Amino acid sequence: MKTIKILKTCINIYYYFMLISFVFGSITFPILLFTQARFEINMLGSETIDLSLLNVYENLLIITVMVIVFGIYFMAIRLIKLTVDAMSTGDYFSSYVIANFKKIGKFFLFCAFGFSILEFII
Repeated sequence: MKTIKILKTCINIYYYFMLISFVFGSITFPILLFTQARFEINMLGSETIDLSLLNVYENLLIITVMVIVFGIYFMAIRLIKLTVDAMSTGDYFSSYVIANFKKIGKFFLFCAFGFSILEFII
């Protein structure tokens, strides 16, 4: 039972740090994008791409896909947080926990597919 409490604490810390960075990023990303400054992005080991060379529609397409993928990732982490909260009461194999893990798996698969599409677009 001690390990589930440690897991719950770690997931909560990660969730709230991710929430803070999401809010901070949603404020600063549009500012960086529309100041015409040089803005580079690196997609998981691929080459660095300068977004200032792209036109407005390409930037909006990239931003839209990124927001959708990160939003789904955020929902998956939130669902993990809720599932671990439910598991901490001792219901490890309830229908709620099983359904949530099924949704979490689908969310992560969609995120992987979305990042592949984003890398293809860039």
